[in-house]
Amino acid sequence: MKPLILVVDDQPEIRDLLIHVLGAAGFEVNTAVDGRDASLSIGDRVVDLVLTDINMPERNGFDLIVELRVRRPSLPVIAMSGGGGRLSREDCLKTAQRIGAVSVLHKPFTTAQLLATVDLALVERRT
Repeated sequence: MKPLILVVDDQPEIRDLLIHVLGAAGFEVNTAVDGRDASLSIGDRVVDLVLTDINMPERNGFDLIVELRVRRPSLPVIAMSGGGGRLSREDCLKTAQRIGAVSVLHKPFTTAQLLATVDLALVERRT
């Protein structure tokens, strides 16, 4: 069975790109437009990994990470950020790791960086 990854990003072009890259790598991919949409999308579904942007309208990635640490503590979350908002990209990603993201990706990232980060998070989840 293919691992299911939930991609959470408010930018449709980023979601589409990640659907294409992760799908071509053999993953099943669902998407959400922000943290609120992701919370509703996950529900009781079996999701193997969440890949979330930090700066989004409605509900940001920080809130989603905190919620998932409580609701699904074994679910790996990878945070991505290109900066924006009140925090720099580095501060956003450091904060994301402090609150529970297993790994981070600095936007823009390469396909190789994305797949290596996803593979490592899934391997670590199994062990």
